[in-house]
Amino acid sequence: MSQRLLYVMDPMCSWCWGFAPVIERIIADYPQLPLHLVAGGLRPGARAPLDDAARSALGEHWEAVAIASGQPFLTPDDLPDAFVYNTEPACRALVTGRDLGIAGFPTLLAERNGQLALLANGYQSPGDVVPLLERWVAAGESAASA
Repeated sequence: MSQRLLYVMDPMCSWCWGFAPVIERIIADYPQLPLHLVAGGLRPGARAPLDDAARSALGEHWEAVAIASGQPFLTPDDLPDAFVYNTEPACRALVTGRDLGIAGFPTLLAERNGQLALLANGYQSPGDVVPLLERWVAAGESAASA
């Protein structure tokens, strides 16, 4: 039986940063499951530095992620003045994400024998994701023993 997790993320996505503890727990609790990272394309092609309005919006967004996830964040004021928020260099695999019909970041998929199961689309807490993963793992174990 072939099974793995596919984690669709963007290394510069604040919600993906918020989701990091969930992924860390899954890796610790399920070391037998390979985790395949698929980088998306959250902000490709940006060329201009963030203006004051964009920095303000980003700050509000980061604060929401920090509240929901408990992950630490700096403020946009901690970024260099000429910071260009372009995730394209870190995410050349956008086509892969689109080929899977991904609608949000982060996304966590489980794959067994070529079949995909959606575990998280957008930030979800460990309390939401881990029970789904537990049921998916149990179903795989039942199928393997049958």
